[in-house]
Formats: sequence, structure tokens, C-alpha cells
Amino acid sequence: MATGPASEAPPAPADFGPTLPQLLRRRFGIRERAVTIVAVGLVAVVAVAALVRSYAVAPRHLVYRAGPTFNLQYPGKTLHRMPPRAGELVRLEAHRGRLAASITVSPLHLPPYAGNVTSGLLPVYEHGYAERLRSSSPGFRLRDEGSARVNDVPGYQLGFGERPPGGITWGRDMLLVPGDEHVREGVVLKLRQTKIGGPFTKRDQRLLDRVKKAFKSFRFGTDPP
Repeated sequence: MATGPASEAPPAPADFGPTLPQLLRRRFGIRERAVTIVAVGLVAVVAVAALVRSYAVAPRHLVYRAGPTFNLQYPGKTLHRMPPRAGELVRLEAHRGRLAASITVSPLHLPPYAGNVTSGLLPVYEHGYAERLRSSSPGFRLRDEGSARVNDVPGYQLGFGERPPGGITWGRDMLLVPGDEHVREGVVLKLRQTKIGGPFTKRDQRLLDRVKKAFKSFRFGTDPP
């Protein structure tokens, strides 16, 4: 039986020419080892820069443990942790031009109550709380009030407006407790947004959206939502 011609090996791959280190050595006299070291260094710099950037944009996790224990997450590039003022446990602030926003947490001490604290006691307590705000805030105007729940935290809330000189403030205060019954200690979670010299703009709203997201991340305990 006749056999066909022997199969030929595939052609060798085409020569793609000298490498970059070889070209640099031929043209500029730069040693290949030096080029390799520089290339490795550049890769390391890019990797470190990416790591730093990812850390900068990652939300920060704030945990308060001095009782009651709570936590929230916030963008470190937008909100900055500031020393608490009188009566506060935690203060976060954001600023852009004439816009200022803040998130604060203050202690809430309730009288003894045998029933459901959230639905029975907090609405009554909130009435006196709103009156205190009204008497201390210029141009106070109550916008809404009612039961609230942030993640798994029950409570009662009120939204309101104020008229500081030359500006406008929108506020929301949430009276929060770690359970519905047999609790006397909680917190007041407060959000303030103040603009001096003009209305809120779309750029303002983008910043405020990030602040509101941090506000809504509140949770009792140490675990984030």
C-alpha cells in the first residue's frame, strides 16, 4: 500500500522582534536589568494606588460602645467625625460651600412604662420633645411625625423645618429604642441640613443623598446592617 508524503511540522512562529528592554539598550544604552526593575516598581506603585483609592471610597464603620452600643457606616470623603457637643454621643458633619449637614446621636432617657414603649410611650414623649424644639428654634414648622423603624430598630420620628437668619434648615429626629417593651434607655438620632443664601441645588442633593444613606445605616449593637 502506497503511503503519502510524510506530514510536515508546523512552521515556527514568526519572530516578533526584540523586546522593549532590548530596544532601549540598543537605542539608549539602558541595561535590560534596569528596565525590568523600573517596570516592577511601576506595577507596585499602581497596585498601591488602587489599594489606597479603594480604602478611601470604602465606608467607615463607626461603633459606639459606651452604652447604649450602636453603629453606623458613613463615607469618609463626605462626612467627618467631629468632637461631640454638649449632650451628644457622636457627631458627623459634611460641608460644601454654604451647605452644611450633620448626623448626631444623643442619649434618650425614658420613664418607666409597662406597655409597648414604641406605640404607647414614644408618641406622648414626642409631643413634649416637639414643643421644646419649637420654643428653641426660629421659624419651627412641624412637617410630619409617626412611627419609625431603621433597619431592625423601632422608634418614633418627626420631620420639621426651621428658618435660621438668611437660610433654611430641614431636620429629622428619630427617637429609637432597642426593643418595644421593658426599655428605658435609647437614643435620639438627628439629621440636620442647612443652606444659607439660597435654595438646595442638584449638587447639594447629591451630597445630601450620601448623608441620608449614612443616617439610615444606624443600628444598635456592633454589626453593620
